[in-house]
Amino acid sequence: MVTIAHISDTHLGHRPTTGVKFEWIEERKIRLIENDFYDAWKKILKEISDRKDEIDLIIHAGDLFDSPWDRNPHPPPEVARELVYKTLKEFFEETKIPMVIIDGNHGSFMGYRSSTLDTLKIVFEDYIFAATTWDLRTALIKKTPLKFKIKDTNIYAFPYINPDILRKSQATELFNAWIVNIQKPEIGKGPNIAVAHGMTLDNTLNKRILELDYDYIALGHNHKMEKLSENAWYAGSTERWRFDEYEDEKGFLIVQVEEGEKPLIRKMPIRSPRPMIVDKIKIDTSDTPENIKNTVLSKLAEYGLQSGWDPFTAARVKVVFEGRTLMSSLWKINSMLEYLRKQLFEDDKFNIAQFIWDWKNVEKTWTAPAYIAEEKEYLIEDPEKDFKEFLKTQKIEEGYDIDLLVKLAANAIKEALGKPSEDKISKEVQKVSEKTPKKEIKRVVPKKGTLDEFF
Repeated sequence: MVTIAHISDTHLGHRPTTGVKFEWIEERKIRLIENDFYDAWKKILKEISDRKDEIDLIIHAGDLFDSPWDRNPHPPPEVARELVYKTLKEFFEETKIPMVIIDGNHGSFMGYRSSTLDTLKIVFEDYIFAATTWDLRTALIKKTPLKFKIKDTNIYAFPYINPDILRKSQATELFNAWIVNIQKPEIGKGPNIAVAHGMTLDNTLNKRILELDYDYIALGHNHKMEKLSENAWYAGSTERWRFDEYEDEKGFLIVQVEEGEKPLIRKMPIRSPRPMIVDKIKIDTSDTPENIKNTVLSKLAEYGLQSGWDPFTAARVKVVFEGRTLMSSLWKINSMLEYLRKQLFEDDKFNIAQFIWDWKNVEKTWTAPAYIAEEKEYLIEDPEKDFKEFLKTQKIEEGYDIDLLVKLAANAIKEALGKPSEDKISKEVQKVSEKTPKKEIKRVVPKKGTLDEFF
């Protein structure tokens, strides 16, 4: 039997920028929310160190660092790498517990044949067993397994690989055959553990891995700590990377694995002192920016966020608006919220580190609701009479039926105001069309050519 600490998605060096108060935890070195990820990492290493007599092996299922990735090609902040080297040096000296780690979709330089794990393999060659995306490609080409033997335990590594790359390079079948024929577990030779970074939801986790007889499958990529099957679990991320994780439990798993037996899972939660709040506010077209501002401030007061600034407990806040608003009002409300955020960040009585809002559940309309139309109806007492008076001020060409024009206009006004038309007047429309002088309409024939010439 082997006892492992399963961790994943630490995203060290993550620096959110949207709606964040610009504040240093360590001057010109560590930013506010960035520090939360470092603290979670240190807490987990401390928890494992305190259990060094119980835990035989650490498995990190990918995304050690937050960058580089497809939206950020830059390497991790230097402070993130310094922190990893320093904390791991102290950890290995004290515990002697080895670590298996794989590449996720964060941390690998896809434009170069390198990974942020390469240096770790060199610095901690006695303790770190790393498998990069490039190691996986080499294994596919050479048709060799990508595995580690640590004491009596077999670890099969499945670093992240973009399924689009496999399709474009026509390597999907090669990958499938490699999993089933070469990377299959060795029965009767100790516990077999697979470690993979991917999800079936976005097709980044090959389902064949789940079908093989691994005793435990340590998964990364999904930031929620949850069970995928009896022998496959996601450890989840160690800190809240996005607002949709605000209710998720964070931490790591301690797993007892014995060959041929169901793994025993124990959740080890790690709690952050920084609150993450997501709340909804209902709005309507009658709401002014000032009304909305007061509603937001009331919500912040409900959560006790006017208790004074503390960089370690300042909340991350997201307001989700629901309902309906006029497009003409939207930019005014956004401007008000931008100014409100500036006030919240400048006033030290507000304990808020991040403030953002979301309009996706709001219906945006160009027209006001029905009560505005009713007000217009009151102003136009007699549409036929008013429009007839208006026509007297205009020069009307001969051949038009004035009475019919008046009827058409009056009915159009009533339709716009939500009142039914008096009649369909289809016959009279036909008559006026016969009297109206016809104008020649020229046909436009497109030139011959490809579609690219027209778009």
